[in-house]
Amino acid sequence: MATPHEAATFAYRQGIFGCFSVPRKKEQWIYGYLHHNIGLDPSEDCGTFVMEDGTLDTFPLRIVDAATLRLLKGDKFHSPCHQGFDAAKARIQKLDFAFRSAHPEDWKQLRAELHDQSLRKYRETYPLKTPKEKARPKPKPAKASFPIKTPVAARSGSKAPFAELETWTACGWWVGALVRFEPKNTEKPYVIKFSTKPKSATVRVSEPVVK
Repeated sequence: MATPHEAATFAYRQGIFGCFSVPRKKEQWIYGYLHHNIGLDPSEDCGTFVMEDGTLDTFPLRIVDAATLRLLKGDKFHSPCHQGFDAAKARIQKLDFAFRSAHPEDWKQLRAELHDQSLRKYRETYPLKTPKEKARPKPKPAKASFPIKTPVAARSGSKAPFAELETWTACGWWVGALVRFEPKNTEKPYVIKFSTKPKSATVRVSEPVVK
């Protein structure tokens, strides 16, 4: 099982303790425990802790990583962070008991409201990053199945497939050739030039028609 500091793969469990460094005060620590579980959803990018002064503070996962790791590793007898942990834990438990005793009916609701307030304040500095939608792959241009100058023929007269070829011929056919392939034209990419008289006719057709 992954250890709790592996934020990318581990769902932090509610109640885990962390040891936080006090800003601009070297070797001074403040303790707290996680108020909620942290899952794997991208929106769960932070953790809200009940601190030893009774407040709820929200931290980004990188700080949650460091805070929990301090209590998971290190010398439990000589590390400054470990040395102050037992006393801090006792203070937090005492404050917790007092809070629940003062609000026996609705302490969970009040804690949830404090949690929401802390999270809103956190989002003012660290707005939630919305995942970018993956760009849809551009469709590959169609490839010609028939080369340019491929000879073709079509019926003439009343059986002609195109109005341009309805002029009667003795043999009943008009001949032509593929002159262009336009891949962007998904419906009729082939251009055929027929040797009609008195002027040649150009028509656009689909691949099944060419076949």
